[in-house]
Amino acid sequence: MKGLVAALILTMAAAGSVAAQPKIVVAEGLKPDFGEIFSSAVIKRSLTLLNKGKDTLQISAVSASCGCTSVSSTDRIAPGDTGRLNITFNPHGANGKVTKGVSFDTNDPLNKHIHVNFMVEIVKVVDVDPDYLTFPSAQIDSPSTSEVTLKNIGTDSIHIFRILSTSENLKGVSNKMAIAPDDEATVTCTFTPKEHGVFRGNLSIKIDSRKLPVIDVRVFGFAKAANK
Repeated sequence: MKGLVAALILTMAAAGSVAAQPKIVVAEGLKPDFGEIFSSAVIKRSLTLLNKGKDTLQISAVSASCGCTSVSSTDRIAPGDTGRLNITFNPHGANGKVTKGVSFDTNDPLNKHIHVNFMVEIVKVVDVDPDYLTFPSAQIDSPSTSEVTLKNIGTDSIHIFRILSTSENLKGVSNKMAIAPDDEATVTCTFTPKEHGVFRGNLSIKIDSRKLPVIDVRVFGFAKAANK
């Protein structure tokens, strides 16, 4: 009799343990489609994580499949509550239909490892060549120049409103402010370093395209003292 009671207690405890497990559900599914995006425009998307179990859901080891993607997540989700999986994707250098992945571990015994493959279609409005500039041996107080070509590969004319810089030591000027379809404009970048060392900056070219209002051109340089 005692053995039977003990067996019943163990069975009930095991059933309670199973019932108290967490259960993860990604509301948007494991293959979300982020639709059409435009080159040079970093996107941020957030997926909803639901805990449909009866114990706290724990999330760990969140990672992305490549350097173009970063991801973060809520680390604990109470039963019946929701959390977020935040994805940032930089389409720089890519074109057409692209699939990227992010993954994470959970304490859901039936879904210990989750892999999400998101899809995007990258559309180019302007072809930027090169897509970044380097000044590997600039001299302090001595201006160095480099050029970026903007080609309008769309069907509508594009107008440049202004060119902004993240540094007073970096300036950009375009040879034309209107770019017809299949036409090009040249932006001359002038870098005049004021101190020795590594430089990282950015030129933001603001245009009147609804699809791509800003073209960002990264700028890298190294400045040294002028030769005597």
